[in-house]
Amino acid sequence: MSLAYATVNRLLGDIVKVTPTSKVVGDMALFMLVKGLTEREIEDMKTVRERFGEGVSDLRLTRVIYQFDYPFSAAGVVDLLREHYGPTTRAFAALSGDQQKALYAELLALWSSHDQSSDPNRTVVDAEYLEVVGVRAAR
Repeated sequence: MSLAYATVNRLLGDIVKVTPTSKVVGDMALFMLVKGLTEREIEDMKTVRERFGEGVSDLRLTRVIYQFDYPFSAAGVVDLLREHYGPTTRAFAALSGDQQKALYAELLALWSSHDQSSDPNRTVVDAEYLEVVGVRAAR
């Protein structure tokens, strides 16, 4: 429980504990424990709410793991993205030759370091994204 209090205290900005607002720290810590929420999930919700503003009445956030599974090496993945994935293609096009080599090396290191496959002709990488589902607020 003390970890939950410390987390909430950090999230809310170190509230003085002798004020009526200090009850919020305890209430939120209990809420987080009961709902099984982490600091990261609270921060995500805060960020998403700020971006949607008053435009949504309800939000649901779900972390989803997507597994990339390519039938070629990490270098093949980088080549595929460089040739056929718009944002990567555009990034390479905007760089000088030396910068392109550096980006290629960074992407290769990234894919290689996260590759879970023991087969040199296969690349398996888990990626996480935040699925956000919102209900538009009534006007």
